Amino acid sequence: MRFIFPVVLMLLQSHVPLIDLVAEPSRRTESPGSITSSGGGVIEGQQPPKPIPPLSLKLESISPSTTQPEVRIVEILITNISGTPYSLPVGRDGNAAMKPGNRGRREIGFWLRAPRRPDNLLGTLGGSIAYGSEDTNGSFLTLPPGGSARVRFPLNLKISREIYKLKQAGFTSVSVHAALTDAWMDDSRIDTDFISREVRVSSENTQTLPIQ
Repeated sequence: MRFIFPVVLMLLQSHVPLIDLVAEPSRRTESPGSITSSGGGVIEGQQPPKPIPPLSLKLESISPSTTQPEVRIVEILITNISGTPYSLPVGRDGNAAMKPGNRGRREIGFWLRAPRRPDNLLGTLGGSIAYGSEDTNGSFLTLPPGGSARVRFPLNLKISREIYKLKQAGFTSVSVHAALTDAWMDDSRIDTDFISREVRVSSENTQTLPIQ
């Protein structure tokens, strides 16, 4: 009996929830208002303290789709590295979650980004979005401290404008990393998606993505 409890604990710890945006894509047909940030003034010569992101990302894999030759399936692992639970938006119905008047509206984007482009700017190649609000049941997944979730999303090589630019510049592959943007909307502004707070995280590891 003394071996049962360690085995059960290991099984519980090894279970990582899957947010599958390939099998169940998100949708938002209603056009949002202008998406802006509250920002804030910065005194010249001073920089605001950079917050420590509560999450870490790892780009796990990029694999060909078995049904669509132009699509790549991206998998990333998200881990809560803070000491408190983190609610991750996972809702697919953006119309329901982001409806004006909802409380705690959140929009999270999972991206694949290229560290270098011909113009030396960071480029987002593609990604997927999930939504959440306190008034939409099942639209959040809570990660306990140290807990993880796996996200799977599609990247279409043919419709990405950034990939088209890279091809035009003669690139046959590109080094990429994963990125996440989690945005809290200002509930007091019901006529627009006004960002009051945002968390941005990028993976430290990279992979090579063939684009031809």
